[in-house]
Amino acid sequence: HTGDPAYASPVIRPPSPASSVGTAYGPDDTSLSDSGLSQDVFERKWIANLRLDEPKHDEVHNSKDPLITCPSDPQEQKLLFEEILRGFRQRVKQLEEDETFQQAVMNGSQIGKEQLPSADNVENLIQNMMGTS
Repeated sequence: HTGDPAYASPVIRPPSPASSVGTAYGPDDTSLSDSGLSQDVFERKWIANLRLDEPKHDEVHNSKDPLITCPSDPQEQKLLFEEILRGFRQRVKQLEEDETFQQAVMNGSQIGKEQLPSADNVENLIQNMMGTS
């Protein structure tokens, strides 16, 4: 029918290679000491090795008491002050980086939008490129 719209021809791709369709696993590399363990003991061993039951660094950091007790020793006070100041600086740096990223995302690329300096005089252009001497 001549009134039908002309569609683009479909994209025809070659089939996937056989090696990507199926997964071939290598031989079992379980050590002899691990293969003799029951499933429960084996799981507990690897949970302990991987430290999956231990809290993460962020969890430990967030569980600290937010109230600061002032130590009586001046050296400890100085260390506490430096630790707090280091934390503030790190947080400010992170917030500045986040703000820079947000500005870049919100404003988009500014390439091609900035006004290039123009001069009609070729001698001025060459002098500006070479620098003043």
